[in-house]
Amino acid sequence: MTFGKGFSLGFRSFFKGFEIVFSDWRLSLFLLIPLILNVIIIWGGANAFDALADWVRNWLLSLFGINGSDSGFLSKAISFVITYLFRFIFFLTFIYVGGYVVLAVMSPVLAFISEMTEKKLNGKDYPFSGEKWMRDMVRGIIIVLRNLFIEIGLIILVFAVGFIPVLGQIVSLFGFIFLFIVSAYFYGFSFLDYCMERRNMKIGESVRFIRKNKGLAIAIGGLFGLCLIIPFCGTILGTFTCIFATAGASFAMTEYEKMQHA
Repeated sequence: MTFGKGFSLGFRSFFKGFEIVFSDWRLSLFLLIPLILNVIIIWGGANAFDALADWVRNWLLSLFGINGSDSGFLSKAISFVITYLFRFIFFLTFIYVGGYVVLAVMSPVLAFISEMTEKKLNGKDYPFSGEKWMRDMVRGIIIVLRNLFIEIGLIILVFAVGFIPVLGQIVSLFGFIFLFIVSAYFYGFSFLDYCMERRNMKIGESVRFIRKNKGLAIAIGGLFGLCLIIPFCGTILGTFTCIFATAGASFAMTEYEKMQHA
């Protein structure tokens, strides 16, 4: 499949995922899980963020010999800088790795959704097996971690090259776009791999399949990635969007196989 055909199929499949999920009440029920998960993430994340910011703030104030209850200019300035610096770091972190956190946490659910979707589309029966479900979940997490470490390596490389004169300026201009495309590729890989596992493909075989169908993976993963970079609510949306993307990836695989046998 050419890059263009794959991208077109992936783009259509992503939105088809919405139709598939909302047309089946059993799949729609899975949307309750992100709802509960987001309550936990928001509550736990806010408390962890506040605790870390307060610790750093108090540590810096102690370096300057300022009492934590001091309301002077320097104390206010340090508090302001620390608060907004941590928010900026938090935002950047979730742009680049937040999607992987979502995929790892949601992996047990996504494995089940992928299987249910394909059963709905092609009529094949996939009897529930706790052992198989556990294997799917573990494999999904392994894929997520593999892709995360590769992307972190690329991020470090891009930032390192950014310090090289002239070349660094070019990298700074196109680096974000490059990293977004890389993220899209790996996100799409994660969604499609659930289908690969059902076809008894080993991880290496799955890697080769995705490399040959980059357009398919980038389209599905890119639309998911766009949701993640929406300021302030991207990660929250991502926990819902990954359900639709997984259903869309299963649809894409059934369509891909039809095209191969046409």
